[in-house]
Amino acid sequence: MNARILLPPCALFVREPCFGPADKEWQMFYVKNVPSLERISRVLIGIGLLAGAVWWLGASTRGWIVGASGLAAMLTGLVGWCPMCAIAGRKISSGSP
Repeated sequence: MNARILLPPCALFVREPCFGPADKEWQMFYVKNVPSLERISRVLIGIGLLAGAVWWLGASTRGWIVGASGLAAMLTGLVGWCPMCAIAGRKISSGSP
């Protein structure tokens, strides 16, 4: 038995409201809390940590830890949202790039 979940077409896009103009708070799944310059640096640092984990540390415990840290840094940079920053209450001001 195949169960299918039917979603409205707008559910595939973040910026398009699904429920009309009255429910605009539902159109974003998360609020970005990492500024642009920090996002770029997180991605670059994440790539560096992943490269270091693969080339120098290998499949050791340290390698896995460094690789996971690099992946987490890279993902938070790509997405623009950091869960630890959200817990701390960090928000981007409207004037930041």
